[in-house]
Amino acid sequence: MKTSRIFLGLLLVVGATYGQNVGIGTANPQMRLHVMGGIRSEGIAPDDATPNIDARIELVNRGAGGTQYIWRIYTAAVGGGFGVNPNAWEVWEYPPSGTPGCCLPRFRIYPAGGTASPPGEVVINQAGFVGIGTAAPDVRLVVNGPIRIAGLQNSFRLFFSDNSSDQTKYIATENFWLTLGAHSNEGFRFKDQNGTTQAQIGLGTNVSYILSNVGIGTATPAQRLHVAGTIRADNLSGTHPGSQTYSALGTNTTGDIIRVNPTHGYLFTVVQPCDFTQEGTIRAQITSGTLTIDCYNEGGAYVKNCYTLNGVANARIALLIVNDDTGNCGGTARISGVRSLTVTNGGGLASANTDLGCNGSDGNNWVLFIHYNPL
Repeated sequence: MKTSRIFLGLLLVVGATYGQNVGIGTANPQMRLHVMGGIRSEGIAPDDATPNIDARIELVNRGAGGTQYIWRIYTAAVGGGFGVNPNAWEVWEYPPSGTPGCCLPRFRIYPAGGTASPPGEVVINQAGFVGIGTAAPDVRLVVNGPIRIAGLQNSFRLFFSDNSSDQTKYIATENFWLTLGAHSNEGFRFKDQNGTTQAQIGLGTNVSYILSNVGIGTATPAQRLHVAGTIRADNLSGTHPGSQTYSALGTNTTGDIIRVNPTHGYLFTVVQPCDFTQEGTIRAQITSGTLTIDCYNEGGAYVKNCYTLNGVANARIALLIVNDDTGNCGGTARISGVRSLTVTNGGGLASANTDLGCNGSDGNNWVLFIHYNPL
């Protein structure tokens, strides 16, 4: 070994003296040192605790003003060495001015020795595709495993662009929120497996829409917008007469919710017919949020339930009585009278007389106009 080192030293001295290339294993060296075969650089550490970074390669070239710009490739002993991790393979940069630092680690590969399973590999294939944790990347970057982008808040973004100079879309962390952003008014689209746009978030003058049903508080929306809970709107508008500002069909009713009318202080109105009633009384109450409206005859006996609605805080009920008892009230069917009553949740029973004084079973049909506020 000692003789080999002396011989190599002599070759290098001769080469340097006469400005010739030196070949080891070749008689036709193409550079100052040309080795036909492997090169081994070995550090010598006396024990596991002693730092050692003797196994290194140094690359030097001219920097600004003629200063030397240095890069080094290291592997350290198991005891590490001056910032190089134990048994890792690292590339370090040494800016001549010491700015932004004297010694900058730029690339590190940690050893797999002693781990429970082999680490994922990093490959660059023939097409220039990069694979992390996979040996067969089929696009520019394939990562087999989780990805984490970490740093100071508001600092790190993942950009998507149509070309290298147009960073139109990005995902960012801003004040600990995950933000979808754009540098233009194009917005975002969500497509199905066939490439058909199912939803769009438009920016600027573009339109936002969702083609499928949307559920809030429910995973199985039955309509275009299905809210499992209370809805509040400070202002509702639509293509209705001035006294009406909202129209919908309530799934918990048998009639149409036809309007919001702020003039009477109730949010919703339900119109509900009730056929084959009898003269006597209309009785209504709200118990545990459930409104019930019943018909009783002149003798106080229950006739039928005309309407039930859940989730009611208070209500005002206007009753239109349609008389069709031709024998006792003038011989022809006619609209015979109007009654009203108000109820509140837990406020007890309210009633109104429905007898029209025709000495018979007048008031055989009702139309209920129920104005109410939800809980």
